[in-house]
Amino acid sequence: MRPIALHIVPYGRPAALLLRERIAAVKNGDPLQPVSVVVPTNYVAVSTRRLLASGELGRITTRGAGLAGLTLLTVTRLAELLGGPRLAAQGRRPQSSPLIAAAVRQVLADEPGIFLPVREHPSTEEALVRAYRELSELRPDSLDALAATGVRGREVVRIRRAVRARLEAEWFEEADLMAAAERTMTAGSPSLDTLGVVLVYLPQDLSLPAAGLLRGVARKTPMEVIAGRTGPKRADADVDRALRRLGLVPPAATAIVPPAATAIVSVSDAEEEVRSAVQRVLAAAGRGIPLERAAVLYPSPEPYARIVAEQFDAAGIAWNGRAVRPPADRVLGRWLLDLLGLPDTRYARPAVMGLISGAPLVGENGRWVPGGAWERISREAGVVRERGEWKAKLARLAGDLRHRADAEEAGDEPREWLVNRLRRNAAQADGLRGFVSELFDRLAAAGNLSGWSEFVGWCQGMIRRYLGDERERDRWPEIERAAAERVDEALDRLAGLDHVERGVDLRVFRRTLQHELDDDLGRIGEFGEGALVGTPGTALGVDLDLVVVLGLAEGVFPTRPREDSLLPDLERQAMRDELRPRAESVGVEHRHLLTSLAASGGERVLTYPRGDLRRSTERAPSRWLLDAAGALRGEGGAGTERSLPARAEWLETVPSFARRVRTVPFPATRQEYGLRALAGAEGKARGRLRTHPLVNADDALRRGVDLALSRGRAGFTRFDGNLAHLAEHLPSPTDPRRVVSPSQLETWLTCPHAYLMQYVLRVEPVENPEQVLEIDAVEKGGLIHDVLERWLGEQLAAALPRPFEPWSADARARLRELAETACDDAERRGVTGHALLWNRDRRRIVLDLERFVDHDDDRRASSGLTPCGAEHPFGMPTGTSGPIRIDLGDGRIVEVRGRIDRIDTAIDGGVTVVDYKTGSTYNYRELGDAQPLGDGSRLQLAIYGLAAQAAHPHASRVRSEYWFVSTRGEFKRIGYELTDEIEAHLRQALRVAIDGITAGHFPMRPPEPGWRRFTECRFCDPDDLGTADRYRDWERIRQAGQLRGYVSYMEPDLLGPDGKAEGVQA
Repeated sequence: MRPIALHIVPYGRPAALLLRERIAAVKNGDPLQPVSVVVPTNYVAVSTRRLLASGELGRITTRGAGLAGLTLLTVTRLAELLGGPRLAAQGRRPQSSPLIAAAVRQVLADEPGIFLPVREHPSTEEALVRAYRELSELRPDSLDALAATGVRGREVVRIRRAVRARLEAEWFEEADLMAAAERTMTAGSPSLDTLGVVLVYLPQDLSLPAAGLLRGVARKTPMEVIAGRTGPKRADADVDRALRRLGLVPPAATAIVPPAATAIVSVSDAEEEVRSAVQRVLAAAGRGIPLERAAVLYPSPEPYARIVAEQFDAAGIAWNGRAVRPPADRVLGRWLLDLLGLPDTRYARPAVMGLISGAPLVGENGRWVPGGAWERISREAGVVRERGEWKAKLARLAGDLRHRADAEEAGDEPREWLVNRLRRNAAQADGLRGFVSELFDRLAAAGNLSGWSEFVGWCQGMIRRYLGDERERDRWPEIERAAAERVDEALDRLAGLDHVERGVDLRVFRRTLQHELDDDLGRIGEFGEGALVGTPGTALGVDLDLVVVLGLAEGVFPTRPREDSLLPDLERQAMRDELRPRAESVGVEHRHLLTSLAASGGERVLTYPRGDLRRSTERAPSRWLLDAAGALRGEGGAGTERSLPARAEWLETVPSFARRVRTVPFPATRQEYGLRALAGAEGKARGRLRTHPLVNADDALRRGVDLALSRGRAGFTRFDGNLAHLAEHLPSPTDPRRVVSPSQLETWLTCPHAYLMQYVLRVEPVENPEQVLEIDAVEKGGLIHDVLERWLGEQLAAALPRPFEPWSADARARLRELAETACDDAERRGVTGHALLWNRDRRRIVLDLERFVDHDDDRRASSGLTPCGAEHPFGMPTGTSGPIRIDLGDGRIVEVRGRIDRIDTAIDGGVTVVDYKTGSTYNYRELGDAQPLGDGSRLQLAIYGLAAQAAHPHASRVRSEYWFVSTRGEFKRIGYELTDEIEAHLRQALRVAIDGITAGHFPMRPPEPGWRRFTECRFCDPDDLGTADRYRDWERIRQAGQLRGYVSYMEPDLLGPDGKAEGVQA
């Protein structure tokens, strides 16, 4: 074997110059003399070829400037050229991760050993696949040594060998490829003649098989090694190991000085790091540096990869590097994975509707399915999960909707629009039921499959059925079509796993497909077109003028080494020169950082994120950043002062995004340009923002600026609910064509904003069935009201007991029967929540209704009452009584409609109006003769009293009362007799409400902040995070003159002598 010449050189331009020199020496003036350069990556090959061809390093020969006879290739490509044909002739194909995983599962199924408790866990499979690949380069005696370290090492080696035995006949790994290449060289190959002298350029972590191949090449043809050094011993450990594997002796010490940074940037967080880096690339381009000679490098894809891509795209700067979103995150891949995972969710409603809405699905009629409409239908049906529940509840909803449509159509004055809507929704329910039934049946059929090719065929059929054929994909964006093609390719690869694993289930197939799609990121752009983006190792051997390295914070760069669960460092120490300990990964990261800095002959910038705003944490500067700061201070490598200075020429500190936008010389994106222009105008005079040209040119921006300048300021603005400028367009309660309900007017008095949302804009909070833990108060109240209405209606049609007689046993039994039926119906509708809590609530509901009869006996006996009406409507389309006309005393009349739960007549000729309540008496504690309207908003009893008075004009008196028909409400009755004074209170309250509504005043009046078991106002506290901010807004605006009448009525204690709210600053 000829001796291998070794050259040690710093990374960067010195290494490239030495390479040119050695190529020139080998060619010795002959342009056609073959020379092969073995490089660590394809990046190095492309960059080096372009750099040599440019002539910047000097000519290779004196006869022309071309690169004839020069081959640049990786050691893997060299092995493919030499050994690939031999393996192909044997019918062997390269191993893949899914293939290895399939073999691992087979081995664990046959003999799990210590992995028996976790053999089916995905993490076990993934860890054994990683271990298999890592152990592939170890020699048999090294594997024996590892097996001797303990039970765990022995089991890992056993599984490695068992998997190898299953695959080696038809599949090859890297070691097999290298061995085949060596055998080819021994036998002689024409390819050897074209290699010429071989130069191994910047070797990194050479595997044992790769090193063996290169040693074999060196026996056949002259070889030289040009090894790069960074300076720190730990950083160069991998390179020294590679040299030893080549049979060389690394020099004990070199005079190489680590490459130094030229600038350090300290910013607030990762997003600001990326903005700063893009800004530097843009500034460099302005100085004439081509984009392809700039690189932005990050230590890990999370969180940097997506941020870098978004910022470069926003700035319109071309870039190249790994794609950010894998096929698993694109339409087809995501949809297919969600489909395969649907059984694991037990067909949960969010998962099913996400599947339907997440891609342009095609129904049986060839049209896209109405995902939005179906989502609303599924919510209305109360579907939570399970196949049977979907079918039963959708069928029930369709039947209920048709029944309501038929009842409406059979009425005296049917509303055609309502009939059409009900029938349309019923058809939607049927359509959704048919769609999910077919989908679920197809998924059930997939559960009976067992082969990889069977699952692949099933997936391809599902794609054609629900997403259409290739013609449908032509409508998709180009990036989605490309991702879909990669999904098709992944499926084709999985179909070949039948040779290794016959029995496979849906979960394993999905997990394997997920790994395939996650790993297949692909690339954005071509190398050399635009700025280079990637990890620091990407810049190895690339010739650049600007390098920006992100993430120089402890825990980010370097990362914290993590122990390997199967091959911990304690066991790796037994064969340290063959199996690198995880702790040495810090040295690898350091080498990558230094080689990336060496790649630039111009600017070398390190950025430091002071914190992570996502997690609200602070970060310490990286040890390597502090080394760089020490070097910039002239202290050499590791400086004595291990901190960043407050100021330095080479240090740029960016306090915040706002500060950078204001001071940056040239904004990188259109958004930043606009923000800086607006910030300048805002700094001169806030009012100038509204007239700024950028604001006037963008209607959305103009509205946003108006909101920002107006909201939270003194006064009552439209952003606080002052819609006076739209008052004439708002429906007025005194409009002769309009009839209002007591609850609408009560809502405005309690919270005008809630009235606007609920009764003007028709907005309702969305309640998802799967989030319901227990039956809510509205459903529970409605259930009890319906039971009591139906029960009392039946009793009114029969012989009623006299006031002093109890209800009969038959009446009591009938009430319980109706209660059980209503509970069954609520359960079928899916509104009762978790079964355990519903069992408790159901018992309480039935018990309360049974106790209701006892309390009603006492009530009738003590007051001499006999029921005479149930659910008495007035002003309703289905009733015979018209609305109540209430004269406000100022020429205005308001018409009110409603439905009285119960009316009783008394022996003395009086009438008692009852409104059932199923909750607590707490919010009604102030109501009584002294305060008939409670806090001022309780209008219902007074209005119902007027309605009963109109229905019973000869009644001697009218009493209105709330009856709390539950154990929680202690079956209390709170009310009063209707008097002229109460009617005057009612008119005052109605005037306040109607004045506010017609004036367009809808401020948010939330409850005072404090802990509550439930949310009082969904419109004031939509996220259940409390009302502190909203209440401060109310304290600010309630002093406005427009709201004086409302505040003086609802919160009179807050007004001072001047009529303004006390204790509130403007």
